[in-house]
Amino acid sequence: MADRNEGEGNKAAAREFNEAQRRFVGGGKVEAAARDAEQALEGPERQELLEAEAAGKSRAAPDPETEDQEVKARAYEIWEREGRPEGRHDEHWRQAQQELARRTD
Repeated sequence: MADRNEGEGNKAAAREFNEAQRRFVGGGKVEAAARDAEQALEGPERQELLEAEAAGKSRAAPDPETEDQEVKARAYEIWEREGRPEGRHDEHWRQAQQELARRTD
């Protein structure tokens, strides 16, 4: 049964995950795990955990909404710097995208 193609997404795996999650929460393990995590954040593991989080975030796909806001803010700065000319929105937008792309390369 596990070899059966279920199309987009694996419904059997999703059901198993959801059931395991229910057992975990229902078993009273959540509070103990939260206390352990809090102690780790307050203890000697803190720096290692923060570095691991930063490394993971640096590899994460960029958030399109955040990226769009950065381009918008930079395009506005360019528009103001150039004296607020009319009709050059697309040019400023492209310039902002290019500048931000160079910054992340």
